[in-house]
Amino acid sequence: MNEISFAATGNLTADPELRFTPAGRPVATVRFAVNTRKRTAGGDWVDQPASYFTGTVWGPMAERLVESVKKGDRVLVQGVTRTYTPTEGPRAGETCPAWRSRSRRSARRCGGAPLRSPS
Repeated sequence: MNEISFAATGNLTADPELRFTPAGRPVATVRFAVNTRKRTAGGDWVDQPASYFTGTVWGPMAERLVESVKKGDRVLVQGVTRTYTPTEGPRAGETCPAWRSRSRRSARRCGGAPLRSPS
């Protein structure tokens, strides 16, 4: 499976959702939108359609993420994209992109402030 490196600045469209695997490992689901603008021939800026992403953050970073950011916050995300094909639900059979963080420093608030460290 090919992995494509991914970095984007966007806004969270929902609060991160924390859950735990049966083995007790924390995992958070993150949903965010990336907005772009285009300059017209007349020099005006026009908003382009947003791109929406769903990502997964694992381990201690997942716990810090849900404590540090909320819906509407602007964040910088880094990771890899993969594709998957759901077997159930409204997108069953479709090839869908997914984003996954790769490092412990892969999510930051815009402006460079890191996510809150654990106590």
